[in-house]
Amino acid sequence: MVALLVSLVFALCLVLQVGATWAVSGYDDIVIAHAALTVWTMCLPNASRRQGAVRRLWILLASDFAAWTFAQVI
Repeated sequence: MVALLVSLVFALCLVLQVGATWAVSGYDDIVIAHAALTVWTMCLPNASRRQGAVRRLWILLASDFAAWTFAQVI
């Protein structure tokens, strides 16, 4: 529910062109980094509960989202 509200506020700011370009870009970076971090933390428990190829898949997905989070933060 919170994610939907945040998305709607962001879309409204884009449509109404509220705020400076740097503010919208900064907000976008923070939201995307938070989304990537959330997905990364959701992949880790799945990797620990699985075995074999499925475990490697979850680890690969988790490392992908960890890299995405890192790229958004820097």
